[in-house]
Amino acid sequence: MSICASAAPLLSLGKTTAQSGGIALLQLDISGNTESLAGVNANVVLPQGISVVSVDNGSILDNQFITNYRYFPSETAPNSTVITYSGSAAINDTSGTLFTFQLALAPDTPLGTHPVTFAQTNLDLSVNARHALSNSDGSISIPHSVANGSITVVNYPPANYSLTTTSSSGGVVLSPGEGTFTYAENTVVQVSAVAESGYLFSSWTGNVPPGQETVNPLLLSIDSNKNLIANFTPQHTLTIAVNGSGSTNPVPGQYIHPEGSQVTLTATADPGHLFTGWSGSVPPDQVMVNPLTLTVDADKNVNANFSIKRALTLTINGTGTTAPLPGNYSYSNGTVITITAT
Repeated sequence: MSICASAAPLLSLGKTTAQSGGIALLQLDISGNTESLAGVNANVVLPQGISVVSVDNGSILDNQFITNYRYFPSETAPNSTVITYSGSAAINDTSGTLFTFQLALAPDTPLGTHPVTFAQTNLDLSVNARHALSNSDGSISIPHSVANGSITVVNYPPANYSLTTTSSSGGVVLSPGEGTFTYAENTVVQVSAVAESGYLFSSWTGNVPPGQETVNPLLLSIDSNKNLIANFTPQHTLTIAVNGSGSTNPVPGQYIHPEGSQVTLTATADPGHLFTGWSGSVPPDQVMVNPLTLTVDADKNVNANFSIKRALTLTINGTGTTAPLPGNYSYSNGTVITITAT
């Protein structure tokens, strides 16, 4: 049918602004409606480089109003897209939004204002209105006017975001330093922390990507305002040594640990020898515990002690008992044993 440009109601396309490569929302509105409408059909021509992502019912269409849309080349504008909408429920509102288009702009969409135009429109009256003129399906096409819309394509400069870095006692943020720094969106910044003497870097807290809390230096993508804290902890030296013939795990040497670390020490005697206990920075009630778990809360020295293994075989001739009981025993060299016979 032909469009009547002077009669009410009015179908109008909105005006919107979007960035190349971005998403635009465009509304199709109706105003001045005085009838009960059974359907709305509209062919909309989009500019080159702009395509439809989705079409959603507007504020005046309930869930019973069925929206169908399809795309095909415009005969008058081969580089454009034509969308057709149709519905099947009564529209009684005088004005409001019929449809909202979500449109995708190609990255190379030219800058400037591009028209979005109607190729053809049709308004169908509800059959219950019983107007004299009707279409073959019983609905009546009524006169209406249209107002075209537009999409203005712009190229916004990248957003700027801030990175604020601080540190706990025991070290500093070396790069980029400590303070607040401004970067263009999606800039990748390398952040590094250095501990002072007697301290170790322990972790980052704040806006840290999951799983990278202990990565140093850290690569951080600035996609929003971010705060980053470098945390440090005191360090202590654990010195392990061996007296006699045996070994330890970890092997003898000096080890640096963050304060509060728990370290497990295991002593193993060589053949023909016995482990006789720990000495040094070991709680008195744990000198014979093996393996030994030690909390490193200060500088500590631990010795693993070993001795030659001596065998004692105890037997009885006649009737009686001994303490210890008859049997085979192993003792470290030089151990004094008291044996009682009864």
